[in-house]
This record gives sequence, structure tokens and C-alpha cells, in this order.
Amino acid sequence: MAVILAFANSTTRMTFATDGQNELSMPPIPKPPLTMKTSNGGYTVTIDWQPRDPIEAYPHYNVTTSFVIKIADRNGTGLANTPYSVIIKDSDLKVIIESVTERTDDKGVGRPVDVQFKQNGIAHFTVCLPNPSGAINSDRCANFGMLVVPEFPAIPIAVLTISITSIIVISRFKPQASSAKPQ
Repeated sequence: MAVILAFANSTTRMTFATDGQNELSMPPIPKPPLTMKTSNGGYTVTIDWQPRDPIEAYPHYNVTTSFVIKIADRNGTGLANTPYSVIIKDSDLKVIIESVTERTDDKGVGRPVDVQFKQNGIAHFTVCLPNPSGAINSDRCANFGMLVVPEFPAIPIAVLTISITSIIVISRFKPQASSAKPQ
């Protein structure tokens, strides 16, 4: 089982803030849906996914995460019948999904993109809109980073809890050996 933690920026570097007393604190982790402007600020891209949390990683549970993309103008109005491309890469920058012929519906929402993450780490999710000539320029892209991390499964936690509780109960009721030595 894994959880996807997401952040929307052009780099994959995590940043930390201080709490005023020079102690580092991690910024709050955003929850889906995530919204980001393209590099040129002309479009807004929103991504959402199901299941939201927890998201189970493929090698262990064979679960697919479905991402839905919405594209809007700078005022937030969904763009109907708009072409876009999606590229999803794993933490090794290996392409998991590359789709260059997508189009939004009449409300600016694209069809779901199904992904099975095969490893933990930072997944790179890029949505680009082609320019009027059809070419992809980086200034018309929105880059999202998603940290896929393992979550400790519930069954091992239950087994571990029962085992530790049993050891404690047995050790409390176990007869204590006499400290007196036989003569």
C-alpha cells in the first residue's frame, strides 16, 4: 500500500520552513485536487485522482490510480475540445505513460488516465497544451510532482500488536523464580 503526496511546482526539490525558533517544519502536504498554472500563466490545469488516499502500489496490490485532468483559461472557465498531452514518469524519469492526442470534453475535462505505479519515489506528471501550430512548448506546460511512498499494511500491524500484547501478558503472569538459593 502506498500514499501519494503531491506538490505542484517546476522542480522536485522539497522545501522546508522555520517555525520562528529556527526549527525546521515541513509545509502542509496538499490534498487533491491540485491546481497549477502553465509556465506562461495562460492556462490553469487541475488534476484529481481516485482512490485518493491511500493509494496502493502495483507490485503488491495491483491497484490502478485514475487521474482526471481539467484545463481552464486564466479566469477558470473550462476549455472545451482543447488538445493536450500527458507525460507521467517514475522517479528514474522512465516514461510510464505518454499520451499526446488527448482532448477535453465540453466542460474542459479530459478522460481518466490510469496509472499503476511500480516503485516508490517521485513521479513526474506533466500536462502540456500545444501552441496554435500544434507544437509543444514548455511555457504551455504544468508540472506536478507526486511522491509515492509505502504505507505499512494493516495486517502486519495487527499481527505485531497481538504479538507484543501476548508477550507482555505472558511476562506479567509468569511465575517469578525464587531468589533464595537452595542449601
